Amino acid sequence: MSTSRCFALWLAGAALLVPSVATAADRFVLLVTQDLPHRDFVQAAAREGAATGDVPEAAIVLQKLTRAYPALLEGPAPRDLASVIEDFRAASEAHYATQLDQAEKHFARGFGLLYQRPDILGTQAEALEAIADAAALRFRNAAASGQEAEGRRELEAFIRRYPDALPPRANHPPAHFELWEVIRRAVMANEGALTVHALPLEWERAGDCSVFVNGAVRGTLPQAGRLRLPAGPHLVQVRCGARVGWLQRVEVGARPVTITVPVRAQLAAQVDPGTGVVTLVRPSEGDAAQLVESISASAGFQGANVVRTAIGRALIGTWTPGADSPSDRRQGELVSQGSDARPSGIVRVTSVMASHDASAPSRTWTWVSGGTGLALVAGGLVTQLYREGTIEDRGGAANLTENDRAVASDLETLSTGLYVGGGLLVGAAIVLYFVEGAQPSPDAATVRGPGQVELTWRF
Repeated sequence: MSTSRCFALWLAGAALLVPSVATAADRFVLLVTQDLPHRDFVQAAAREGAATGDVPEAAIVLQKLTRAYPALLEGPAPRDLASVIEDFRAASEAHYATQLDQAEKHFARGFGLLYQRPDILGTQAEALEAIADAAALRFRNAAASGQEAEGRRELEAFIRRYPDALPPRANHPPAHFELWEVIRRAVMANEGALTVHALPLEWERAGDCSVFVNGAVRGTLPQAGRLRLPAGPHLVQVRCGARVGWLQRVEVGARPVTITVPVRAQLAAQVDPGTGVVTLVRPSEGDAAQLVESISASAGFQGANVVRTAIGRALIGTWTPGADSPSDRRQGELVSQGSDARPSGIVRVTSVMASHDASAPSRTWTWVSGGTGLALVAGGLVTQLYREGTIEDRGGAANLTENDRAVASDLETLSTGLYVGGGLLVGAAIVLYFVEGAQPSPDAATVRGPGQVELTWRF
């Protein structure tokens, strides 16, 4: 093997063993599979996805994903709205018992959980009024403690999240409602617009999808008009009947913001907490493209490195936002794991082929034979033209000397030989085109990477 090929092999092996460095064009890893994968398979997909391009370390991927989708690794919303309401009930009792510090502790715990996971509100509209009642009482508690400025900041934080909420008028003095309206007008003076779409569009058009902002329902899809929201971060969620999309952080500002939520794709996807691999299981048509587009736009990625499983093989390539499919760069074989250690039917990558174009087999001798054959045919044509030119220069065949006739005869024999040899080589090239296409390249080297994932690199 040549020095250059040894060096290329060394680089290929190093790509598996050295962690990828995050760049400005980083991508996440998407595993698209028809079966729920084993943990080992997810880890193998992470390595394969990182080997195809610029993928940052798992911690960076997870940080960006959880920034955009704060509840992504926590699963469905906990059923603890009742515990929030209980905190507010305890805070109310402590306030009226003049235990103001104890009341604030309950308020802080309840609102802290609500702001972190607003999806616990569910579809309970009456719960929002009860929470607004607690927000108003929290301000009164802070004022009674001599912390009115702090109480006003907390009230503004609540109104910024829920500008349409109001507490029961019977529970608070009129002056507090006037203050509430003053704060609300100040908050909405710096507002932005949000447009939300749900995918697939059939779900949106059915009229069964609703938009929730910070846990409170704000309208149905398709929208009659843009949502007007206070500028700043908001947590948005789309629910189509019982089907709930990911909780997504959206920054609303002076320019109108439009987001598209692939609800069906998100229901079929999950994120591995150790590697940051997004796994899409049994996707429907279009789900993978929509998920790549949505995650890239929301979390700041430049697309995904995709490991797709097909029948008996894996395709590894880069999927850029806006593309209908990935550009497959490598492919590998899959093998069923039927041992006691792994459930039957689980698959993992065991060997991967890499090349400049993984879809094109190596046909070295095809091109050598074909190229040589065409060169011989061209040589025969040149020889024939030279012979005919020589005869013409002599004034025709009748004027040729004995020596000229011998030279012309030799040129004719040479031309015929070149034609025949070239034709045979071109014919051989046609046969080799099909034969070599079914054969592995002899110029290959095998590298065993971490976790016993065997890679066959082709140059």
